[in-house]
Parts: sequence; structure tokens; C-alpha cells
Amino acid sequence: MSLKFTIKEITEAALLIALAVVLGYFEIPLPLGGVTLALVPVFLIALRNTPLKTFIFVGIVYGLIDCLLDGYGFMTFPLEYLVALGSSFIVSLFRTKLFNHEKNVGIEITYVVISVLIVTIIRFICSTIDGVLIYEATFVESMTLNAPNIFLDGGFTLVVLLLIYFPLRQLNVNRYLEK
Repeated sequence: MSLKFTIKEITEAALLIALAVVLGYFEIPLPLGGVTLALVPVFLIALRNTPLKTFIFVGIVYGLIDCLLDGYGFMTFPLEYLVALGSSFIVSLFRTKLFNHEKNVGIEITYVVISVLIVTIIRFICSTIDGVLIYEATFVESMTLNAPNIFLDGGFTLVVLLLIYFPLRQLNVNRYLEK
């Protein structure tokens, strides 16, 4: 199996990663942290690329950039960034089901909801484990600290993805018709 990146894919991923970084700075404050829309471009990368390319773009590239900018140190990179963000490749697994030529929008939206929910749960699990292992919090403390931010992030991301789904669907259907 050969892994080839086109200039268009790299450019698109770089722009979406840059957008994710910028959106990460616009935070809706909460008592225990904040919520951003930084995951919207992450999911757009996943919806536009294969699972392996998504993992490379999101888990490795964006994960490393986000880890460096967050300032928590490289101890958190493997679980909180590489695995948690890299799990967005799951969305890529459904992209051929999402952007086919048939108009079964109910099933397509169900795939979007399920895949965003799975990725959000994986992020929650990874963050909870990191809280216990690195920050020596109890399991309950770590869950309590991580749950509001991560599930609200996932919820806001899902709402935005559903709002932009039809234009994105048309863009991707046209992309697949070109090939």
C-alpha cells in the first residue's frame, strides 16, 4: 500500500489545521476551562481524507502543534493528542457512506452523529486516563474535570457540522464525481 499526498490535500489540511489552531484561541469560558470550535476543522479533515491521512494530519501534525501551544508538555502527547485527536480517523471510515450519490440524508446524518460521539468518548477516556496518570487525580476527579469541556466541545462541533453538512456534502459529492 502506497501513501501519496497531493499538493491539494496537503494545502487543504494545512489551512484547516491553521483554522483549528486559531479557533482554539476563541474560547467560551466555563468554570473548569473552556469550549472551542477547534474540532470543526479537525472533522472536516476527517471527512475529506482517508483514515490513514486523517491520522497523520490530525493525530500527528495537529496534535503536535496543539500540544506545543497548550504547554502541558510532551507527557500528555501520546494519549491526549495523538490518540484522542487521531481517533478522528473514525469519521473517515464513514466518509464513503456519507458522500454517496444516493439521497439518504437520514442515514448520512446518523453516521455523522455516531462518529462524532465515538471520537468525543475516546477523547474523554484519554483525558481521564491522563488526569489519573500524569496529574495524579482520582478517577472521579479526572472524569468530573474533563466531562463538561469535552462533551460540550463534541456537542458544539456536532451542531456546526450538521449546519454545514449540506454544502460540505455537495462539495464532496462533486469531488468524488471528478475521479
